[in-house]
Amino acid sequence: MSCSKVRVCLIVSILSISSWGVHAQLNVGVEVDYVYGFPQDEIHLMGNNYYQETVQGVLTRANVLYRLHETPVAFGIKAGYKYLNVQGGGEDLTFVSESYRLNLAAGLQFAPSDNFELSLYAALENNLDFIDFRTQTNDLFRYQLEFSGQYALSRRIYLGIHYNLAVYPIQDFYIIYNPQHQLYVGLTYFILKQ
Repeated sequence: MSCSKVRVCLIVSILSISSWGVHAQLNVGVEVDYVYGFPQDEIHLMGNNYYQETVQGVLTRANVLYRLHETPVAFGIKAGYKYLNVQGGGEDLTFVSESYRLNLAAGLQFAPSDNFELSLYAALENNLDFIDFRTQTNDLFRYQLEFSGQYALSRRIYLGIHYNLAVYPIQDFYIIYNPQHQLYVGLTYFILKQ
């Protein structure tokens, strides 16, 4: 038996043994958020100074949560689409831009009570528009942290507020169309909730 096959068998065995007696509840939901980007006063591009006046948009995501039985901890995966509209200007000019981003996130959720949840997610977005993707560059994706809190309005509907911080890359030519600091406010409806 080759070394790689032995490793695979060992990993599968450890995961199987460690998961005995572990049961998880599957929750599936749809999230719709209003996105507010915190405008930057000064953005330097090619020797010119620019600023953002308004940054707003919409984020829609599908959520899948695996809540461990009898614990307040859940593992979550989110996938969705974000639209941003940015208005700003510079020396003797104004601009309006629209951008579309694929948003993927994975993280942990903690529920200190039945009606309130806190979570931390690591998120990934396309940094360039899909038509501008280049395979020979290391900045195709934007890495982010998302901190959030959700309050249960009913058994299936949650009101959420999320703070999103871009970690890498944060150069001005990316920030002008997709700010480093963003706030999401919206609702999550759980289609399947156990």
